[in-house]
Amino acid sequence: MKNRIVTFLFVAAAMQTSLSCSPRNPETNAAIATDTGVHSAASSGSIYDVKLALDNQNGEKVEWQSLRGKIRVMAMVFTHCPSACPIITLQIKSAESRIPASAHGKVDYTLISFDAKRDTAARLREFYKEQHLDTNWQLLHGSADDVRTIAALLNVQYKEWPGGDFTHSDVTFVIDSNGHIVLRQEGIALQNPEVVAHAVTALLKTAF
Repeated sequence: MKNRIVTFLFVAAAMQTSLSCSPRNPETNAAIATDTGVHSAASSGSIYDVKLALDNQNGEKVEWQSLRGKIRVMAMVFTHCPSACPIITLQIKSAESRIPASAHGKVDYTLISFDAKRDTAARLREFYKEQHLDTNWQLLHGSADDVRTIAALLNVQYKEWPGGDFTHSDVTFVIDSNGHIVLRQEGIALQNPEVVAHAVTALLKTAF
């Protein structure tokens, strides 16, 4: 039953059209600018209701369900991405800078890699340093099956190309402490740190 649910969700994700990072599809980035961008209350269920385990940039095992309990800004990326993923990371950092310092410890920032082959803990640690991320950030990687499951839960589309790069949806999420998606910001041209910060700040006022 679980496999059938994941398969259904993944097929639904494949219907999304906002993609980037593929040098083979230059038309794609132009299409992103026309995306509607922001969707609120995108999920009525918890994304943490699936049991799986990932590894972080320090090589530590992280149970997916253990992410419950904090407000979280989340995106799926891969560290060899030449364009969109560094921009997404920068925009999330910009949102972080707009969130009150009093929120430290209540809000976490999570990047999940599409690249099950190359994004090892060592590579994620390099990316962590390259992007000057702080202790509120966690970079996660898992098996190809884990990536498919998470992409299905988040309704994110991606495709791996023969050279190892990925075409994927450019989406930033704000997720409440119970795992409900309260903001889905889609399209690299429409990434807005102020919108993300506002959603997080609103959650802080009601959650704590």
